[in-house]
Amino acid sequence: MECEASLSYMRLCLKKRRKKKEEEERKEEEAPTFCEEIFKDLDDVEWARDAIIVLHRLGIVDGKADSVFDPNAQITRSEFVKLLCAAMNIKFTGDFAEYSDVNSDDWCWEYVQTASQNGLVQGNPDGSFGKDRPILRQDISVILYRALEKAGIDWQSANTEQFQDMDEFDAYAVESALMLRQTGIINGTGDNRFAPKACAN
Repeated sequence: MECEASLSYMRLCLKKRRKKKEEEERKEEEAPTFCEEIFKDLDDVEWARDAIIVLHRLGIVDGKADSVFDPNAQITRSEFVKLLCAAMNIKFTGDFAEYSDVNSDDWCWEYVQTASQNGLVQGNPDGSFGKDRPILRQDISVILYRALEKAGIDWQSANTEQFQDMDEFDAYAVESALMLRQTGIINGTGDNRFAPKACAN
């Protein structure tokens, strides 16, 4: 009787384990992919899909709302400095810069201050930072160049191959764009153009 009871118990345990495994497999098949679960608007930017998901996992970028990343939205100056500071682990040390449009209770305050004290960004002549203003492609190249230089990148001489629209650059952004192009960090928009005054998204 004890033997039969043990066998019955073993069969019951095996049945429960089999049922549990089948249930887990069913849930796995029905579960959405990580990408579908987090953001549902990335179909039009397949080329950037994996990067967006990785950056979100690392806590570097966030969506605009539940399941919405809005990949074609323009990036503001404050959003870009947050992304850069988070990606490069640039720390806030406590020195303050005064910007007329950045208050201590703004979500971007710490990131703007961090970028400013590390010499990555500067304010506008009117004393503002332009936190809600879309960032220009040429300004991204300048800020990124400064950040990489601070990180110890050993830059070589600028590539002699220039963009066809070099005359559209402001003088302060020329060197950074050429240096970043030389290292393959940035590319143009096609036809050997950079579109320096275009807003980034």
